[in-house]
Amino acid sequence: MYIKQYYKPTTVTANTYSWGDRIRTIIGKNYPCILGLTSHPRYGEHWVVVTGYNFTSHNSGTYTVNDGWGNVGININSSYTDGGVDIG
Repeated sequence: MYIKQYYKPTTVTANTYSWGDRIRTIIGKNYPCILGLTSHPRYGEHWVVVTGYNFTSHNSGTYTVNDGWGNVGININSSYTDGGVDIG
């Protein structure tokens, strides 16, 4: 448990949820979360770390992500997402 060893939180639990409000709430608190992608033209079925978002309406916009392969600041359209995980 890397997080327990280095960050020493009181509790560690994983929360899964559909993309949307929960992810934006976590990012709004300056915490990253992990976002599942589905059928993305470049990434296919892949998990990425969300570091920001830009939504034009309640359920339409983009997430700014680190793709896990050294690329940061990648914008992913929300239509390619299928779930997320955060540590809370």
